[in-house]
Amino acid sequence: MNFNDKFMQEAIIRINELQTEIKEKSKTIEGAQQYIQQQVKLYEESEILKNKAKNLQEEGQRIANDFFF
Repeated sequence: MNFNDKFMQEAIIRINELQTEIKEKSKTIEGAQQYIQQQVKLYEESEILKNKAKNLQEEGQRIANDFFF
């Protein structure tokens, strides 16, 4: 293992520790849980819409290809 690999592994471990610490501290903030739930819901809805838009674009491309070729 070279220096860069070791550095990256240690960085990942530290990032995970900091994320855990932030999660634990956020539990003490009033309304944080509701905020997170709402943000996750919005993210999930956004992903669904992005996938639908991508599918529509691909379908449009297929229709165009069928028409022109």
